[in-house]
Amino acid sequence: MSRELTFDERRRAIDSRLEMVLESARGAHLEPARTSIVDRDDRWYGQLVALVYNSIAETPDETSTLHAAAAMELLHGYCRLRMQLLGRLRETAENPVAWKSDTALLASDYLYTAAYSTLGAVETADVETCFATLASVSETILETFGSDDVQPSPTAYCSFVDGTAGALGRGAAVIGATLATVENRRRHHVATLGREFSAARRIQHTLAADTTSPVPWLRSVTNNGFASVHSGVS
Repeated sequence: MSRELTFDERRRAIDSRLEMVLESARGAHLEPARTSIVDRDDRWYGQLVALVYNSIAETPDETSTLHAAAAMELLHGYCRLRMQLLGRLRETAENPVAWKSDTALLASDYLYTAAYSTLGAVETADVETCFATLASVSETILETFGSDDVQPSPTAYCSFVDGTAGALGRGAAVIGATLATVENRRRHHVATLGREFSAARRIQHTLAADTTSPVPWLRSVTNNGFASVHSGVS
């Protein structure tokens, strides 16, 4: 009987699959794709796929789960690049790579396509639901990018985090539940859990990044505006 992977073991397994996908991402034009994926902290969205699956299924950490986990991390990388493009981040010393718009656009499209291609390796009778979930997440994030509510306020920031980190968390949880053959009418429970945990986690990370203000995440938004949109899904 197979055992459930530890957090670190699963991280390495996800990284291994991502490296296989990114093997073809060579050359200057695709450099942002690799940079957006490599050296991430904990693979939260990929881990969430597996954790939801393992909490329900009898057999832990199937190969399909790791494919789906890698797909979520590729979509995460895509979103980070798109947010840098749409937010027109200032090229500062803190921004490690000054990418041209066309280069970043090409790299983000590469990651988007790779996410769907990697998800296609998942072996499940309900793979269409997995694809539909990924498409729904992408749609929510793009709608969030295009929102007219750009004023730096607590409500606007929380809405932004919910539409980015929250959407990715929802997608990861639903795909994990789908692979575990949870009935469609019950998937909304894990969807809510994944969305709220992911959004709360993002806000906690923002709070931890600035301890000099009684409302640090709001101060960050006020100072930087929504140019620093990449902070919404890290």
